Amino acid sequence: MSSTTFSPRGAGSAGDATPQATPSRDVGRNVAWKSWSPWKSSLNDSMLNFSLSTISVRARQSRELLPPNDPNIVLVDKVITDITALEAKQASGSPYNKDEAWNEVHRLDRMLALAEPRETLLGAIQRRLNDLDDEPMASAARSRARFETL
Repeated sequence: MSSTTFSPRGAGSAGDATPQATPSRDVGRNVAWKSWSPWKSSLNDSMLNFSLSTISVRARQSRELLPPNDPNIVLVDKVITDITALEAKQASGSPYNKDEAWNEVHRLDRMLALAEPRETLLGAIQRRLNDLDDEPMASAARSRARFETL
C-alpha cells in the first residue's frame, strides 16, 4: 500500500501528478491539506456548525435551568468550555480532520444529554416522536408506546 496519493491535476500541465499527504500517514499531524482534499479543515461545514450551535444553545439553556447546587452544572460547564475551544479552533483556521470534528460534536451532545434536566429531555423526545408520526415507519408506534411507559 502506497503512502502517497496523487492529485487529479498537478501544478503543471493537466497530465502532471502532484504527490499529496495521505490520511493514513499524517493523521494527528498539523498538515496543510490541499483544498481539494476531503481531509482538509471541515469546521466550515454548515451541518457541523449547525450541530455545534444547537448543542451550544442547549448547554446554555441547561445551565440556566439547573439549580445552583446541582452537580450536573460541572458537566454542563465542561461542555460549554469544550464548545468554546472547538469554535476557537475553527476561527484559527488550523487543519482538523472531518471525522474528529464530528466525533467531538457527538461527544459533546452525549455529555450534555447526561446533564440536561429531565424536562428538557422529555420535551426533546416528544418532539422526535411527533416527527416520527409523520414518517411511515413500523417502529414509530412501538417507540411511542415505550416512551409512554416511562
